[in-house]
Order: sequence, then structure tokens, then C-alpha cells
Amino acid sequence: RVARQSCDPVGAVQRIFEEAGGLMRQSHCSGGCFFGNLAQETSDRDETIRQKVAEHLQAWTAELAAFLERWRRAGYFRDGFQPQVAAQAILSLLEGALLFSKASKSPDPVESAKHLAVAYLEATRAMGAGLRRDALETT
Repeated sequence: RVARQSCDPVGAVQRIFEEAGGLMRQSHCSGGCFFGNLAQETSDRDETIRQKVAEHLQAWTAELAAFLERWRRAGYFRDGFQPQVAAQAILSLLEGALLFSKASKSPDPVESAKHLAVAYLEATRAMGAGLRRDALETT
């Protein structure tokens, strides 16, 4: 889903957190992430389910990392930016925020996490360099 985002990385990540926050508000903070909930409930008891959940989370991370990598190649990020590390951190932040929202019955943790994820991406953005739009094209 991230790969289909037509906006820059900051906008795409903002949208991910805003959609999650909207779902938490809609459900009165009782839902959360299906895969996160499943992992918390079953990962110590059922290895097959744990592996399937891990595969899903890895695929989700890989999709976000590929999206960030395209923007890195286009010159959006500073040298040294690691898309895989960033993707895993952003999604871990989101999953933790969903857990905190459920526990506190408040969407505020998702909003706080969004601000932190956005601040991180903005801090790693290259300054003054032009974007190479050809690097953003997907095949």
C-alpha cells in the first residue's frame, strides 16, 4: 500500500499514521493491528502462526523500505540513510503506538508517534539537492 502513495516519504508516513489513528478513534481504541494482536496472543504458543505473522511484518517492512529506497536513490535523503532500518523503526513505532492506544483508550499515542516518525524523516532529508525524478519510477 505504501508503494502506491503518490506523495513524498514524509507525506506517505504521515498518512499511514493518520489512517491508523483514524481507525483507533473509530473503534474507540479497541482494535489495533490484527497482526500485532495475533503476535502478542499466540507467538509463544504457536510457532506456525508466529512465522506467518513474522512473514507479514517482514513483507510490510520490505514494502516501506523499497519505497524509501526509491526516494534515497532520487536524492531525497542524506548520505548514510538506511531505508531498511528506517522502515523497521517506523513500523515498530506504529505498532507500539497502537498498543499504547489500546491500553490507554486514547488515540494520542498514535499522534505522538506520527510526529516522531515525521521528525526523523525530516531530519534525514538532504538539503539543497535536486531530486532525480527518474529514480522514483517503479518498474
